[in-house]
Amino acid sequence: MKAKYPAGVILITVGLVLSFNGAVNANQSYINAGIGGIFLGVVILTFSTSDYIKYDALRAIANPYTKFAREIVKSLDLKGKAVYIPPYENMPNGGVFIPTSR
Repeated sequence: MKAKYPAGVILITVGLVLSFNGAVNANQSYINAGIGGIFLGVVILTFSTSDYIKYDALRAIANPYTKFAREIVKSLDLKGKAVYIPPYENMPNGGVFIPTSR
């Protein structure tokens, strides 16, 4: 059994319970959370999972980006291993450097 079915049913059930509890106790937050849970449960049940993505479609989408990255590395003549420099006071975002020689 796929995980999406129990997850969707649990979300819908929790949403219904929260909505009912919020309606009985006049708590708008519970009603909103319940409606959100119901909506998310329906979305999970209706959308396809990754089992339905064909390999050819994935390859057609990913190949141009892979080729582009290889061409960048080739044209910049990058040969060394990447070095990560963590953030510090002069470089608040850190950085990744790839040397041109080993």
